[in-house]
Amino acid sequence: GRTLFPYTTLFRSEKGAFILAGFTSVELNEGLEYLGQNAFANNKQLLSINLPSTLEQIDNLVFNGSSLLTGEFVLGQSLGHVGH
Repeated sequence: GRTLFPYTTLFRSEKGAFILAGFTSVELNEGLEYLGQNAFANNKQLLSINLPSTLEQIDNLVFNGSSLLTGEFVLGQSLGHVGH
């Protein structure tokens, strides 16, 4: 599998940014504030993700079709909006 490591300058992931990327794990950087619609959609092997405490908004369908939906992950205190 593939692992996505932090981008030190990523503040927003736009719509479909990592769709079908085949990641098994993702570690997102502190400073990231927004995950765009379908950002990690259809990553069937995605087993773990580290969401930063700075994340304020998760748009709709960010993990649509990803295996992560069967797991558990912790949401930061800054998170104000989670889409469907």
